[in-house]
Amino acid sequence: MSAGPECEALRTHLEWADGSWVGFVFAEDERATLPLREVVLDWAGPGGADVLLPETPADLREVVRELVTRRSRAAWLEATGAGPTWEDAWRDVLVRLDERRERLRRIEGGLILVGHPSAKELFRTAAPDLWSARALVLEPPTPEGSPRPRQAKRRDAASWERRRIARRFAEVEALLAQGWASEALPASEALVRRVERAARDEPAALVLEADVEELAGRVAMQLGEPAEARRRYLLALPLRRRLARGRGSERHRRRAELARSLSVLGDLAAELGDAETAEAELAESVALRRRLVRWSDDRESLAELAIGWSLLGDLKLARHDAGDGRLREAIAALQEAVRLRERIAGDSPDPRSLRLLSVSVGKLGSAMARDGDHPRARACFERAAELARRVADSDPGNVAWRMEATVSDSRLADADRARGDLEGALERYLEVVAERERLSAEDPQNIRWKELTAAAFGRASDTASELEDATRARRLAHRALGLAEEVAWHDPQHPGRQDVLGRALLRLATLERRAGRQEAASRLVTRAAEVARRLYDRGGEARRRGRDLAREIRAGGWDPEDGLPGPVEGG
Repeated sequence: MSAGPECEALRTHLEWADGSWVGFVFAEDERATLPLREVVLDWAGPGGADVLLPETPADLREVVRELVTRRSRAAWLEATGAGPTWEDAWRDVLVRLDERRERLRRIEGGLILVGHPSAKELFRTAAPDLWSARALVLEPPTPEGSPRPRQAKRRDAASWERRRIARRFAEVEALLAQGWASEALPASEALVRRVERAARDEPAALVLEADVEELAGRVAMQLGEPAEARRRYLLALPLRRRLARGRGSERHRRRAELARSLSVLGDLAAELGDAETAEAELAESVALRRRLVRWSDDRESLAELAIGWSLLGDLKLARHDAGDGRLREAIAALQEAVRLRERIAGDSPDPRSLRLLSVSVGKLGSAMARDGDHPRARACFERAAELARRVADSDPGNVAWRMEATVSDSRLADADRARGDLEGALERYLEVVAERERLSAEDPQNIRWKELTAAAFGRASDTASELEDATRARRLAHRALGLAEEVAWHDPQHPGRQDVLGRALLRLATLERRAGRQEAASRLVTRAAEVARRLYDRGGEARRRGRDLAREIRAGGWDPEDGLPGPVEGG
């Protein structure tokens, strides 16, 4: 029987098929199955059929989850390998598909299972319900003399694997967007292992490998582990450099991706205290982006360059704060970022460009405040706040934009506090607190919003304390601690959020001591010392945070009963 009659039988079936059905094909390899697969693809139309071609028995076992969650006109699962390992894998898959046969109805047309002829009896016995409901069974012969199309199979299988990884990638990104870094961590690690197993020396595979490594780095960043995040990005960097050296239509994009990776690496190096490395990486990123802008000054290229200048300005500002005298260079870099953001916004700005302009103007204001130019700094803060409110008003349902508007208002309060207007600062902080509480109520699962609200309560408490309003300061400190405890409980592995808890405990302990409640103060500072010890014992970035918190506890004159981490006690 030739391939022609098999194809004709399949076309006839597809023409009259109705609802969900199951078909079986048994063939030695793709030389027999490719014509049938083309019939199904033509019938389903563009994007209407999923072709799954696992290359190993282990990959075949992974297929069940993919099939039972699909909604398509057809799904073609082909694994024609022969031998005991393939038969064991097919037995596992068939049993599970048989158990989940009702869920297969999500596939509106046919599910076609393609195996080696030697496995036909296994299909009957392992999936009796599916076999009894079969709509067709085809056994096309292998055309004599035709070469086996190995490359086509590898390409299809790799494409399927990339699509599967892309879906899992999106799931991890969704967890990160909600602030659930602890849940995203194991998922990102599993993705890294999957990409390592599926690694191929081709551009699409290299991009995927780099993307997944950097996703793991982003998870580490949200968990407050910059050393691990930098390690992940460094693993991706050689891949980015290799891709950027390529030719063709993708060259511009690959160079932009390299520039972004260098920016993140520089930012992480700065956080880890390696200012020299950070500046070198950020400067390389800016230089690369400037070349890209000369090649094409579209909005995206200008925005990337603005990001580069902004990060370089942040670093120079931090180096100035550490005594390196880079303030003028920082201001110049941040002014360049603002100039580019203004150019992007143009005469008809969209909300996103206004939002980024607001952020850039706010950063410039912070730099000018350090330079002692308080009038220009406040003007920047007021402009940033006005832009942020315009952005928020353009989409009242966007909680993230409304929350960002409170950041600009908080900076204005910081400016009031710095110039001695404590009453005005406290009033503005309380407005920020009220707005953040409303926004957190709209998105109660977002841990980041709760963290920002805790920070606002803390600043309001500190300002009330400076005004010697002890009652209000303690009340606000209690609210800050309550939120800090909730945030720390939801994300116990995040050093930054544990640090927030420790400082909230120390703040309230100090206020309780001033009020003469020594016993309550001692309990609170003992808990703060426990946080410092836990952070210190974890090592890495957490150790630095634990050491700094312990120093603050000791600087306040506290002597917890259980002691503090070793470096503090040992000098």
